[in-house]
Order: sequence, then C-alpha cells, then structure tokens
Amino acid sequence: MIEGLLRQKYINRDGRELNVTGKGLRLIELCDEMDLEALTSASMTGEWEAKLNRIEKGAYNREAFMHEIVDFTEDVVHKAKAHLDKMMNMVFPDLEVACPDCSAARLKQTDKTYECREMECGFSISKYVAGRPIIEAEAIQLISEKSLPEMDGFVSRFNKPFSAGLKLVQKESKSKKVKWKTEFVFDEDLDSEAELDLDKKLCDLDFLNGERYAVYETDKSFLVPEFKTEACPEGFKLGKMILQAHLSSDIMQTLLSSGKSPLIEGFISKRTKRPFKAHLTFDVTTGKIGFEFPPNSKRKPKSK
Repeated sequence: MIEGLLRQKYINRDGRELNVTGKGLRLIELCDEMDLEALTSASMTGEWEAKLNRIEKGAYNREAFMHEIVDFTEDVVHKAKAHLDKMMNMVFPDLEVACPDCSAARLKQTDKTYECREMECGFSISKYVAGRPIIEAEAIQLISEKSLPEMDGFVSRFNKPFSAGLKLVQKESKSKKVKWKTEFVFDEDLDSEAELDLDKKLCDLDFLNGERYAVYETDKSFLVPEFKTEACPEGFKLGKMILQAHLSSDIMQTLLSSGKSPLIEGFISKRTKRPFKAHLTFDVTTGKIGFEFPPNSKRKPKSK
C-alpha cells in the first residue's frame, strides 16, 4: 500500500519520514467532499486490524467482516461515481479575463482548470498549485497581470507550508510547443533589468571570454544584462543568497572575472540541512554557476 501511494505521488519519502504531497492533500479534500471521511481516518484502519485479530482468534465471524468490507466498498464506489457525475455536469461561471494566447474575451472554468473555450487555442492552467486552490479573483489577476504577490497556503513536497508569489510564463515543451506555465516567485528572486539605473552599477569587469561587461548590484541580486547565453538569454542574473550563504560584491567580482570564487562558508544543503563550504564556479561559455568543493574533506572508510 505504501509503495503504491509513493508511486502515485500521494506521499513521498524523506529519509525515514513519509510526507503527504499536494496531490495527496487534494485527495483528502475530495474524500471530505464525497462524505468519505472514513478513508482518511486512522481509526478505520485500527478497527479493521482489531477485527482481523479477532477473526484469527476465532472471536469474530469472517463472513460478517467480508460483508462489511463489500458494503463499505460499494458505498465508496457509489459516492465517487456520484461526485464525478456532479463535477462533470457542474456549470462553472466563466472567468472574466481575456485569454493570453488567442485574446478570446473570457475563459472557461472546470473543476480542475482555467482554460480557453477555443479548442484550437489550448491555453490551460491548473486551479491548484502546491496544494493551494487559486480562486477566481487570483486567477484573473495572474492571467491579466502575469503575476501574483506573495501568498500563504502552499505546501512543499516535504509537507512544509511556505509562502510565495506566482508568475505566468511561456515555456517551450519537449515537442517545441510554447505553453503557459505557473511558476513560483520568492522574496529572494532576482530583480529585473527594467529596474536598473546608473546608481546600481557596481563596476565594469573583464570576463574570461575577453569581453568587458557592466555589472549591476541591487538589493537582491547581481546582474550583467549584456552577457547573454542560451542558459541566460535575458542576461546573467544571480541572487545574493545561495543556499543561505551571502555573496558580497567582492566575491561576485572575483567569480565573474576569474571563473571561481574564494572559498565560501555558510552554505546549507537543501537535502541534508547541513552546513558546508565550497567555491562557486562560473562557466563563461554557458553562463552557468556550479560548486567546487575543497580537497581536504577526508571521508571515513565504510565499516564492513
């Protein structure tokens, strides 16, 4: 059972812990909507285990127990089908906002999505993001303005609540089709080139490719608008905080001019939550940032 839930992404494993995902939370909500709280109750599992133990000891009738299971299963199936019919036949009000793809006057709303009524258009975004419903007013603002300010109520894949803004962006899929996607925006996200002015210019810097670029510094990030690669087509941007370690302007200048930063302490691993130190590396060909670890970390041999 546990492996099935993991495989279908209703839960995930974090070390020895099992955490419910956003998809799992939505399933719990659906059970409540269908009046099937027993499916989400640990007491039902305990009751069944107790009866199985009694059956094993000859203190409870096996046929009676199986009859109870059949009745319960039929009730679940009946309520699930009724709910499905209800949702499929439910008429949701149109979303009074123009389609960002084809400019149709308004969008269709289903139980799961906000989507274009024009079949050939294909615009569609989910009504649920990281376990949080996006209500109509929020959807209108997201679609019309392409962004939403920071909001509470999101749940990470490790079952931890978090706050974030949202933005609506176009992304090219593997099939080369351009589709709209909803992405998170956090406080530490980078500033845009439009916010730059001469007061924010840090320096002019020679890169390893032989070119000289203007480097800008804002409250949240460092930007090099004229340095563009396939990885950063709108210009190079790097936040001042990477894995909780702060990057100073001196570190950034060394990194961009030499391709490698001094040793930086204070990084916190997302996976293990442990601190570590490393150099940052900068590939002037791709514009990508990487880590280079010091060679003095001696690992203990594994015990046999």
